Amino acid sequence: MAFIVGAQAFFEPARTATIPNVTSAEELLPANALSSAMWSAMLAIGASVGGVVTAVAGRNVAFVVNAASFFASAFFIARTHYDSTPPAMPRPTGLLALTGISDLIEGLQYVRQRSHVAALMLVKAGWGLAGGVLLLLTIFGERVFPLGGGSAAGIGVLYGARGVGAGLGPIALRWILGTEPRRLRRAIGPAFFVVGVFYVALAGAPNLWLAALCVLCAHFGGSILWVFSTVLLQLEVPDRFRGRVFAAELALVTLMSSASSYWTGHQLDRAGWSPRALAFALGILFCIPGALWLIIQTRWREAPEQVSSLNAQVSTLTTERSDLRVES
Repeated sequence: MAFIVGAQAFFEPARTATIPNVTSAEELLPANALSSAMWSAMLAIGASVGGVVTAVAGRNVAFVVNAASFFASAFFIARTHYDSTPPAMPRPTGLLALTGISDLIEGLQYVRQRSHVAALMLVKAGWGLAGGVLLLLTIFGERVFPLGGGSAAGIGVLYGARGVGAGLGPIALRWILGTEPRRLRRAIGPAFFVVGVFYVALAGAPNLWLAALCVLCAHFGGSILWVFSTVLLQLEVPDRFRGRVFAAELALVTLMSSASSYWTGHQLDRAGWSPRALAFALGILFCIPGALWLIIQTRWREAPEQVSSLNAQVSTLTTERSDLRVES
């Protein structure tokens, strides 16, 4: 598991940082929304197929099938080529290049000098502050809403609702809000409150189907703040620093989610909290980063050079398509 998570820490930032190299500015939000929707669909389909394979052929066969899917993905990715912006400065050599310390320092200096980029990086970490809610989906399906005398069906319904909500959120809001960066920023704060309100509602849900509706609506909001913050970072951060920024962002959200999940499990097993009480507490917790983001928005002042830089980058992405060639 440690190696799997470690590999993800290399892959996800690189994949996210590459999207602006293969899309125009107008395509950036739809591309990320499509990515979120595809992830949601694979979450539902993969869980269903995994359950069937496990039931028919056993756990070990399911692990083999899962591993094979990664090799299939790697095959298609390896056949994709694109042109990225070359670094503005010579790359370090020797020990510095091997350790990547100079890259890390450069990335930290870049973020330190741009508070608006730091604020966008912390959006997903704010979601991770109450990330223990994902653990609660399993607990609710197993203990609170067992279906048909077992826990698997209830868990499947709640995770399916999560996938549907995560897929619909950014696609629906794109048609309502468009792609203007200021509107995307303003939607992030209310999205936190949407997640919080519906997880508080989950605490009082009387049956599985209303619980599933609450989960769907909560992750409708969660996917908005996730996708919109990603798009804004892709627009704000130049190609040279983009991978490092997304790597740091992933590290933050992973640490916050891990801590939140540990606390949630501890409260369930050791402190005697009920799943409903934890859903209520974590729902309230989501409102804290939402309130902080609204405060940040009231003080958001872009420097003229930041505005011109963003406009120039959007213009470049719009008029000059990066070369994408997929060998058939």
